[in-house]
Amino acid sequence: MTSHVAAVARSRAVMLAIGVGILTSLAVAAPSYADSPNVGSACQASGKINGRGATFQTDAQQLALIPGYRLDVCGPVNDANGNDMVFYNYAPGSNGLTGSGAGINAAKCRSDAFGGTDVPYTKQDLADTRVAPGAMPAAVLAACAALSDGVAPDLTPLYQPTPGPWPNAADTLATFTPAGAQARTGAMSFPVAGASVAMGINLTAANCPGLTANPTINLTSSQASRIFGGLITAWNDPALTTTSPDLASCPVAITRVVRLDKSGTTQTFKNYLAKADGATVLCDGVNTWTLLKTDANNTVWPENPPANGCVVNQLVRGAASGAPAVVTKVQTTTGAVGYADLADWTGTGLVLANVAPATAPSGPTFLSPAAGSAANCTFAGATAPGTTPSDSVGLNPNTNIGWASDAVPNKSDITFIGDGYPICGFTWDMVYVGLNHNNLANATAISRLNDNQRRTLYSYFSYVFTPYAQDRLAQNKYSKLPDALLAKFRAGFQQYF
Repeated sequence: MTSHVAAVARSRAVMLAIGVGILTSLAVAAPSYADSPNVGSACQASGKINGRGATFQTDAQQLALIPGYRLDVCGPVNDANGNDMVFYNYAPGSNGLTGSGAGINAAKCRSDAFGGTDVPYTKQDLADTRVAPGAMPAAVLAACAALSDGVAPDLTPLYQPTPGPWPNAADTLATFTPAGAQARTGAMSFPVAGASVAMGINLTAANCPGLTANPTINLTSSQASRIFGGLITAWNDPALTTTSPDLASCPVAITRVVRLDKSGTTQTFKNYLAKADGATVLCDGVNTWTLLKTDANNTVWPENPPANGCVVNQLVRGAASGAPAVVTKVQTTTGAVGYADLADWTGTGLVLANVAPATAPSGPTFLSPAAGSAANCTFAGATAPGTTPSDSVGLNPNTNIGWASDAVPNKSDITFIGDGYPICGFTWDMVYVGLNHNNLANATAISRLNDNQRRTLYSYFSYVFTPYAQDRLAQNKYSKLPDALLAKFRAGFQQYF
């Protein structure tokens, strides 16, 4: 009882500190929205939830948002899995069950309370959440069956909805109409954090005598394009020494390390390369970044050399899905370069390249992917799709008004947005509409979520969309979302939950 009272007191103090926060939002919520619990009443052991998906947001969830929710709202709620109310990528070593593709499938299959993705999710992915489970395309049903078939990779969530099969026979197509608003169905999609994608490089004074103990490597966007396009194959290439003179003493072959799974981090990186140098024909003599950024599964890179083309064995795919596999491969391969979100490189001791913010700079200023404890992303100029709360969380029936990677315009591509480091991206979560407590009897998109889990899901994401929660991101190698966007996401989420 003492810990619960302390949690309530702490939560009230936080909500007063942030002004118009979730306490106010919950207090004024109309009965047709999610239930309006007193602060702390969502924090019951029977209400614990889990999500899975994009590795780009793993540290944002595990190091910032989830512990923030515990510290600022709930206090510790203990059971066999610990004292947090929310778990994300709860078995990160499970091959094939993290990454944006896994998060999209988690949403479609209703295997978890929410799914995480960094894009690529497409208009078709969102459409798949807007059909009754029994009417899903065969490929989706096969992916859902693979989640719970007992054959590796396989993963049963820590908390409901469990066990499989997913979707459950009781799951239905949920359509929700808040008072005074339009009916919407399927999954909402909304950014929860942002960060930089950094290029980690394994070069040391041992193999490059001219390098210092903490070398600086500066890359223009054109140089980055030519490295990952297989057109620059050694670190002492004169094309690189113009901006990083110390590389002249590095006669070391470049090994490109890339993701092998459907990855939003890859999509962000390819979006950047396409904007920087989209028309250049790469070392395979066929592809350009403009073509490769549209690869549905993000696994195509320039390789398989024609005569005098790509260097054989220069391209290496990580040994497993997810960014950690890329980081490990770069750490163990001299001359390797790979891409991952900034938080994944923390503590590795590898060189992170500085990058020029403009596509074709004259006398460029090179920027680090980090700014102190935060990612060096400003997000100035990023806007939500459409004009209404439902638009901001991806619910407009016009498929080009949303966050999908193939929507026109593409609101999800925020590379070169703002005046900071240019390779930055958002990371999204997907939550079904109409899961509110008061609508419990009819909110069956995920039928096995219980009363307290729905309360937790509502209060957790309401907390995520506050400046107080976002400030925690900036302490853990991420960048907080602009306040104006937070207000839109909070309004859309709370209205349609």
